[in-house]
Amino acid sequence: MEPMEAAIVSVAGKLSSNEVESWFEAVCTAYAASEEDWSRCKELLKAQVEERSLPDKALETFVEYMDTRVSDQLDALSRMKQRENDLPQLFDDLVTKSRAEKNAALPAWDSAVAPRWYAHLTQVLGNGWPGWSGKEEEWDRFKAFFLGYADQAGVRPQAQLLLDDVERAPDKIGGFAGYGIAIATHEQLVARTKAPDLWSQYEPKAWYATLTKGWGGWSGREADWGKFKRYFLKFAQDRGVGEGAGKFLALVEAGEDKRAAFAEQGITLPDEQPAEPSGEIAEKVAERDKRVEAELAELVEASEEQMRQAAEEFEKNDEFFEKVVTEIMENADLSEFEGLTGDEIQELWEEAILGRIQEFTDQASAEELRGLSANEAVSGKVKAILPEQH
Repeated sequence: MEPMEAAIVSVAGKLSSNEVESWFEAVCTAYAASEEDWSRCKELLKAQVEERSLPDKALETFVEYMDTRVSDQLDALSRMKQRENDLPQLFDDLVTKSRAEKNAALPAWDSAVAPRWYAHLTQVLGNGWPGWSGKEEEWDRFKAFFLGYADQAGVRPQAQLLLDDVERAPDKIGGFAGYGIAIATHEQLVARTKAPDLWSQYEPKAWYATLTKGWGGWSGREADWGKFKRYFLKFAQDRGVGEGAGKFLALVEAGEDKRAAFAEQGITLPDEQPAEPSGEIAEKVAERDKRVEAELAELVEASEEQMRQAAEEFEKNDEFFEKVVTEIMENADLSEFEGLTGDEIQELWEEAILGRIQEFTDQASAEELRGLSANEAVSGKVKAILPEQH
């Protein structure tokens, strides 16, 4: 790319689409009045930028590029002046070509990588944003947010390639499915559970340690398997991972050797299966098992009401946050995001959410506010605007 062309595209990403024409008019006007003096041209260009309310960032980037990367600034400006009427279109063509060349050199996301990046851009950077709902009328809004977060994460070209490929598919939901990304339709989005699939986010070994803490888990004896399974699944259900735990135990049972199946997951069981007790020892063991089982049953019963109340509170909070996100998405003006960086889009998104939460707190009951304050899933920014509870 020759110096003039490189200078033209140096401001890519610093101007919105409706500022491009005015920018090049400012550059050519400043050069024409500069009397072939680059220092004077910079002063005149600064005045033009202020007069036309153009972004200071575009001016800083252009001047820095010309000072450090272009050896003959006046020659480059003279060539721009000669093509003054064509500069906006030339700018678009050069930016498109540059992006295509960069994209061609980038490895596209495959079905192993794409789902993880989709989840990161929506759930992590998007603060729990569900992504595309599957409704065609929401596609443009989704693209603006998704690419904004991708830009923030430094993966916008890969994200753009993903969306381009999805748009070429006869069915966008099917296009995403080809990358291993499941997109819910609107009806599915409303009907599906609010709780995330926590089981799949951690290794079975970690869940085993958590769910058996305090009672040891399976002894390794076949006679104890039924009892172990009953309590393991009960504690898993209480933590919202009953389905995942059930599938895990089903895979263990499907194998010929349960101990080997656990070992494959890095789960350590007693080294040797203890011999079956007999006589007086058997009676004492039976009494102990009966006592332990009664204590576990009492613990489970005592925790059920607490878990139920907590689940109801979390569900109410989840419903509120989902409603907030939905309202913001439906009322968003995409023109607000033109020319913004990923960080600026993120800031607007957070301001919108916090604004809606502030409206909620002004009307919420003391009980609802206490629930939000106690909810570990609520961020510090949200808690900071909650009234103090006494």
